[in-house]
Amino acid sequence: MTSLRDRQRELARETILGALADHVAETASLDFSVEEIAKRAGVSHRTVYNHFANRGALIEAFSDWADGEMRTRGSTVNPLDLAGLTHDVETNWRIFDEMASVAEAFAQIDTVRSATGGHVRRTRAFVELVESRYPTLDTSQIIAAAAVLRQLVSVRPWYVLTHEHGLSTDDAASATSWAIETLILALDRGDSPLVGAGDS
Repeated sequence: MTSLRDRQRELARETILGALADHVAETASLDFSVEEIAKRAGVSHRTVYNHFANRGALIEAFSDWADGEMRTRGSTVNPLDLAGLTHDVETNWRIFDEMASVAEAFAQIDTVRSATGGHVRRTRAFVELVESRYPTLDTSQIIAAAAVLRQLVSVRPWYVLTHEHGLSTDDAASATSWAIETLILALDRGDSPLVGAGDS
C-alpha cells in the first residue's frame, strides 16, 4: 500500500512535469528556468530540486514520463510488423492529439535530446523489422529504411504537420500512412532507399 507521503511526492512530481509540458507547449521554446517551472507548478524551486537534480534531469524525467503517459493510453512504441505501422500512426496521433500539451512538449524536447537507451532500442526494433522482411538489403540500406520509417511514426511529424503546416490530425495521419505504404511498396519492388546503392 502506498503511503500518503509517497502519493503526495508523486503528485508533486507529476505537477512539475505537467507544468513543464504546458510551458514548452505554450512558448514553443526550451528556454526556461527551473524557477519558471516551479512558479507555474505552484511549488518552490527547492521542491523542484528535491525531485530533479538539475534542469537536464528535469528534461530527461519529462521525456520518460511523457513516453509512459502516452503508452498508458495505448501508444505503440515498438512496432510488431511493418504492415501495422499505418495503424500505429493513426493510434499514436490520436493519443498525441488528446494529450496535446504533453505531446507538443515531447516533440520539441525530443528533437534536442541526445540518443538515449530508449531511442537506441526503438531504432533497433525498426532495423530488425526491415532486416527480417528484406534480408537481401545491405546494412546501409536497412538502416536508412528503418530510420525513415521510425521517424514517420514518431511524435515529430505529427507536430510539424499539424502545428507548422496546419493539417488536421486525421489528414496528417492519412498523409503519413500514405508515405509509409509508399516506402514499403518501393522496398517490396526492390527499390533501394539509397541513391546508387546496389549499382554495379
